[in-house]
Amino acid sequence: MPAAPWLRKTGQVLRDGWVIVGVALAILLTADGLYSAQAAFRLSRHRNDQSAPWLSPRHPQAHESWWKDVPAVVIFGSNIRYDPYRGFWPTPLSSPVINVDSAGLRRTALPAAPADAPQLFFFGGSVMWGWIVPDSLTIPSLAAGMFAAEGHPVRALNLGQPTFQITQEAATLLLKLRGGSSPAVAVFLDGVNEIQSAYENGQAGHIYNEQLFARRFADGRQTGFFGNLVRAGENLAIVQRLALLKSPAPTARPHPEACAGVAKQYARMTRAIAALGREFGFTPLFLWQPMLPTSHKKMGPFEQAVGDPEPGFADMARRCTAMADSAMAAQPGANYIDLAGLFDSETSDIFWDEHGHLVESGNRAVARRIVDLVTPMIARRPDGPHE
Repeated sequence: MPAAPWLRKTGQVLRDGWVIVGVALAILLTADGLYSAQAAFRLSRHRNDQSAPWLSPRHPQAHESWWKDVPAVVIFGSNIRYDPYRGFWPTPLSSPVINVDSAGLRRTALPAAPADAPQLFFFGGSVMWGWIVPDSLTIPSLAAGMFAAEGHPVRALNLGQPTFQITQEAATLLLKLRGGSSPAVAVFLDGVNEIQSAYENGQAGHIYNEQLFARRFADGRQTGFFGNLVRAGENLAIVQRLALLKSPAPTARPHPEACAGVAKQYARMTRAIAALGREFGFTPLFLWQPMLPTSHKKMGPFEQAVGDPEPGFADMARRCTAMADSAMAAQPGANYIDLAGLFDSETSDIFWDEHGHLVESGNRAVARRIVDLVTPMIARRPDGPHE
C-alpha cells in the first residue's frame, strides 16, 4: 500500500533538513579547520619573528648555543591537564632543552648523590620552574650542582610550575606529604604571581585562568545530547574567536589596594607551611623574588627597553613587596628573606622582563644565595633519608 502523501512529504522534509544540517556542519568544520590552520601558520611566523622579546637579537642570552631551540618548544598551554587541587598540572614534554617527566615535573640536572642525601623541595612559579632556560640552567639544577661541588650532595626536586603562587605550592606540598615524601628543606620563591593575579583580578588569592576553569566546570554540568552539542560548538576555534570579538577580555589594571590582602595572605600561608614543617620535620625557607621594579640596580640596555608594558604594575609590585616585608617582619623566626637587593650592584642585564625572569647569571646568583642559606640547615640535620 503506497504511503500517504502527507507521510511522503514529511519524509522529504526530514531528509532535506538533515541534508541541510549536514552540509552546514561540513561548511562550519571546513571553516574551522582553515581558521585553525591559518592561526597555526601565524603562530609559527610569530615564533620566527625577530621582534618577539624571546627571539630578539638584543636579548642578553641570544648568543647562547641553546637559545635558538628554546622558543621552538611549546612550553605552556597545550601541555596541561585539569587538576582538582591546583587548577591545572603539566603533562609530559620532551625536547632537546626543556623536559617535563611523567609526574609533570621539570627535569633537574642532578649530580650523583647517595640515597641518604638530604632531599630538597623547590617551589615557585615560572622563575623557579625555569622559564626559557634549558633543564641544566634552572635554579634547582644549578643549586644541586653547587651543593655537590662543595661536598654536600642533595636530592633536588623541582616542584615549581609556571604561574603558580604560594597557595597552589602549599597544595603541592600537601600532596607530597600525603604520599609519604617529606623534604629536609622546602624552598619557596614567590612574589610576582601573587602580585600579578591581584593586578588582573583586583584582589588577592586568585589563580591564573581561574575563569576558564570555572567555565569548563559549568559546561561539564550540562548533560545530554544538546549539552554535548553546545560544548562541541563552543570548542570550535572560529566560535571562540567570534566570542572574543563580541566580548573582549577586560584590560587588567593596577589595584594597589589589593596589596594589603596579598601581604596578609602570603604571611598566613607561610605560617601554615611552617606548621607543617614542625609536624613533618622539615625546614621551610621563604624567599621573596627579585624583580626589575623592586631592584635598585643600574639597568642594562635590554632592561631599559623592557619599559612598562603593564601600566601601574611596577608601582604595585613595589607597594606589595613593602607590605609583604612588613607582614613577615611581624613573624620572628619565619626564615624569610627578601631578595629585592640581590642584584643592586650589577650593571649588566639580569632581568629580561618586569616579572622577575632572569638570565643565566641571575639564576646562578639566586641558586648561590639558596645554597648559602640552606647549607647550615642541612648540616644540622641527622643523617639518613628523609622520606
